[in-house]
Amino acid sequence: RVDRPEGYAIQKVYTADGRIDETLSVRDGELVLIPEGYHPVVAAHGYNVYYLNALAGSARSMAASDDPDYAWVRDTWREPERILSMATVVVMTRPGFVLDMGAFAGDKRIIRVEVPAMDVSSTGIRERLRDGASVQSLIPERVAEYIGEHDLYRSDRSPDEEGAS
Repeated sequence: RVDRPEGYAIQKVYTADGRIDETLSVRDGELVLIPEGYHPVVAAHGYNVYYLNALAGSARSMAASDDPDYAWVRDTWREPERILSMATVVVMTRPGFVLDMGAFAGDKRIIRVEVPAMDVSSTGIRERLRDGASVQSLIPERVAEYIGEHDLYRSDRSPDEEGAS
């Protein structure tokens, strides 16, 4: 989300080996699919951007993985108290995930929400789409629209056609 309709964000999606290297201008309500790699995002000057990462597939991890070339940036982060004075932070975890809050343990401005595990896989979603079954609530609406607009995962497509999408 972008806080004003004329605002935008810039997102770079890239892999260390250079197989993916895209820079995107993202407007309010748009969705960016990130197949792998690093994906930093910044707001245009004077705007605020709010984004949510959602994971899919069998290898899901929210572990932070900084690009080693930019690891120094984390050392420049400052004023976590200021952030907490402006907003309540919601941290979503999977069942059984142990969250180390460090110095912020017990801080009432940080809310932990345990999200139920969903037995969802990208293979299962593709199979449901090929069979004509609903994927509502399994993928975001914008992703479903994209799949429909680009005619992906139809049962009557050959494997060669599928790989070309």
